[in-house]
Amino acid sequence: MAEEPPVPPDQQPDASLARARSSSAYVAWRDALPSFELDGERLYLPTGDVPVAEPELARDWLRRDERA
Repeated sequence: MAEEPPVPPDQQPDASLARARSSSAYVAWRDALPSFELDGERLYLPTGDVPVAEPELARDWLRRDERA
């Protein structure tokens, strides 16, 4: 049986994103943020001036949530 080639890091599912999306509080917060689409990717403005993709948004939210 042939081995499966390893999945490149940039194509692996983001565990932080999956964990955050399982939280209704995160989803409500994310959906309330200003956002826009650029080149097929949804970007969010959590601080009002620096756009971020959802994986980074989720990691930041989880970090803040763990400190609370």
